Amino acid sequence: MNSKTYRVTLETLGPVHIGTGSTLTKQEFILEEAKRLIHIIDGRRLVNYLKRIELLEDYVAFCRNPEPQSGLGFFKKCAIERDEWEYFIRYSVPVVYDEKQKVNVVSPFMRDGLQAAYVPGSSLKGLIRTILFGERRDRETNETMSRIRFSDSEPIADSKLAVYQKIDISNKIKPIPFFRESIDVNETIDTYLTIEDDVISIKELERQIVQFFHHYKTKWMLGFKTTEAGAHFFEQDDPLTQTILENNAPIIVLGGGSGIAAKTIHYQQYDRETEKRELFQLLQRCSRNIYGKLDIMPRNVPMALKLTKHYEKDWWLMQGVCKISFERMER
Repeated sequence: MNSKTYRVTLETLGPVHIGTGSTLTKQEFILEEAKRLIHIIDGRRLVNYLKRIELLEDYVAFCRNPEPQSGLGFFKKCAIERDEWEYFIRYSVPVVYDEKQKVNVVSPFMRDGLQAAYVPGSSLKGLIRTILFGERRDRETNETMSRIRFSDSEPIADSKLAVYQKIDISNKIKPIPFFRESIDVNETIDTYLTIEDDVISIKELERQIVQFFHHYKTKWMLGFKTTEAGAHFFEQDDPLTQTILENNAPIIVLGGGSGIAAKTIHYQQYDRETEKRELFQLLQRCSRNIYGKLDIMPRNVPMALKLTKHYEKDWWLMQGVCKISFERMER
């Protein structure tokens, strides 16, 4: 069997979130507003600590409150000082948010058995399958993917992570009270790709990646450029946004916040209006509480572009966007 291995480097142009399907409530983390940090609590270590200082029963009563308060409120009430937190804090990451917004729910990043963050190889393989399926038949795509393997990424240091708020952009800016632990912008993540029997060349894979994002961008994403809310993002004069908007850039949209337009082949095969109409009809059946109530097809389908904002820098960011590159590894 002939095989070739490539180092795959992801350069984050926006925050990238690979979730676990679980969420952390405000009793499971400490929001330290003065330092803009979120400290993730280790439940077992916290229990042991509270037993030692004879406050476990008080904490259990606190957690049973029908209107739960933050863990920080309990620690302040019981005069547990900051230098004591090290006994029960698992790790800490920066949080980017508007002080007017409450941080009540955080979706944590995927972690391995050693609690190191990582990007699963299955996430990248699923993304590449969708990209290839955009112009190949089902059987041909399956045969190709059976000879392609992505490793899990190398462990991601907590210093490369930050928590960002979900913000939907349509005609209006709609901040969502939901936060995601993400790989921060301007970070690089490495993983490895093995291709067996020359089933596809790297040049061809790169071509299809570029083409997929081109259709995604021109047929859907740029539809938000003319909205008042979308203009905040598209009119920015910064290197990250310009990289996303330039032609022929090998860009993927990965993980939470990428949306159905990046996870399916809609907008890949026909003209914009045909694809939009077919997707609208699908969403009317699958999302009756939102699209099923609409009599007129909206300007953009889906109706919201998933962004976030770095408030201190007044910087709008697109969730999940990465530049991808491949380097052949010699044996």
